Amino acid sequence: MGQKNYRLNEELRAKLYGDMAENAIFCNRKIKQFVPEYAPSISLHEGLARSLNWYWAHPKHQIADEEYNRWLDALISEWSTYLYA
Repeated sequence: MGQKNYRLNEELRAKLYGDMAENAIFCNRKIKQFVPEYAPSISLHEGLARSLNWYWAHPKHQIADEEYNRWLDALISEWSTYLYA
């Protein structure tokens, strides 16, 4: 199977910094490496609830971007192939 290069589109990429712009994997490993006392203060559940509430309060941001959805579907499909091979 040929490896595909799924780079973030330039508009999204311009909003990200460092390695996140390359692989779109977000973790807190680096901050913990450089600031060992770092401890997240918001749980995943609370963070997701805040995010959803924000979107529900801003209808103009609820419009689907079909081009982005197709790109993301292809990316997920490709990763699924690797994860479940």
